Amino acid sequence: MLWLYEMLPLGLCLAGGTGTGKTRRLLLPFLDQLLALRLSLPDNEKWAALVLDPKLSFANFFVEIARQRGQSDRVILLDGVNFVHINPLKSGLPPEKIAEMLHASLLAGASVTRSSGAAYYEKRAIALLAVLIRLAMLAIDPSLKLVSQMADALSQGKPLSCHNPAGEESLQRLENFLQDDERERKMVLSSVHNILEPFRSEPWHDIFFVGGDFHLKAARDDGWILVCAFAPGETSHLNTGLYLLKQLWFSTIMMRMNRNIPCNRERYCFYIADEFQQVCGRGSEADFFAVRREALGCPIVAFQQVSQIRSALGDEWETVLGLLSHKIFLRNSDPDCNFYAQKLGGEVEVISESFTQITEQYSTQYQDKSRTLAPQIRPRVPADYFFTLPDGDAVFYGNERKLFWFPAYGLSFAEEKRLRKTQWPQRPRLLSPREYRA
Repeated sequence: MLWLYEMLPLGLCLAGGTGTGKTRRLLLPFLDQLLALRLSLPDNEKWAALVLDPKLSFANFFVEIARQRGQSDRVILLDGVNFVHINPLKSGLPPEKIAEMLHASLLAGASVTRSSGAAYYEKRAIALLAVLIRLAMLAIDPSLKLVSQMADALSQGKPLSCHNPAGEESLQRLENFLQDDERERKMVLSSVHNILEPFRSEPWHDIFFVGGDFHLKAARDDGWILVCAFAPGETSHLNTGLYLLKQLWFSTIMMRMNRNIPCNRERYCFYIADEFQQVCGRGSEADFFAVRREALGCPIVAFQQVSQIRSALGDEWETVLGLLSHKIFLRNSDPDCNFYAQKLGGEVEVISESFTQITEQYSTQYQDKSRTLAPQIRPRVPADYFFTLPDGDAVFYGNERKLFWFPAYGLSFAEEKRLRKTQWPQRPRLLSPREYRA
């Protein structure tokens, strides 16, 4: 299938079960084509990307493909050994937004029911964290480490100082905080330390905590490709760190919609996530996907089951997936995913033909047949269809809900035809976008 580069900001999602070829037959060849195209683009249009792979299923393959394409010098690998300092305090975001991001990352965007008392202390902790971040941003070398040190000083009852006049209001708010009830003060500071705790441990200590000059605006404007390839069982707070990185990337891309901010507005910025259900969260995806076209953000996500997406996004799941204009469905054992694919395919009116045989009374020799044509509404692609798709086959839904075949990767048409005839003689096939026959 041919892709138009201009179509990519519309978004793409892949849904398929384990072993169906979702990653190796569709996602990796697609990214290989993107890397090949990148070589021919002008320097100011060479796309940038953030690649998240929570289960380490394809990130290393992607890095190898980039090396083969001669573009490894533009790839930044984050894997626990290799890293780059990404300073959230130099992201250009207001302190309140950074504090909210750090708090949301603590549970990787999950929504948790809390008592009114716990919600009160969390709200105060986010406000206090924003004040500390504002003060830290006035320092020569701002960092989350400096924010943590200031929180430690407040825990010991020590006042803070700032030589910049812009910090006077923040200092006054901190002095008022120190006058609060000791028990309440400890509860709020404890919440602040809990928010910062995941970033004190490796690998996030070297990436987010110690500061540095690199920020994602440089990746956006200079065309860098950040690839996260952390070992799932060996990385502490994996989802927390990936969630913060994703939020910073979304905000960096959406900044381009503000015409008062000087930046590159010609470069596509991709967000590529395998095992999407592990890194998605309520609010962040919906906000970014809604403005993807205006911001030239190109989301490409892959997942196995709709039930996993529903669990992660709650009531937002259908809205979030609906914002991705292009969808590819492979074989899946998840009924929810297959019925969702059936729903997207829509319905079609089919003329059903039936015959009724009428026998005259006391006679078996003369009989009449009655032919009846009746319209019936049927799903264009039934859910059962996706239970039996062969490996490498997929159905594509675009803006016009057209259906396409993705042939088995690496096979010629003749080889594929022979393979299908021997392995899947009874496989269902599409006759046209308006007909289905088993």
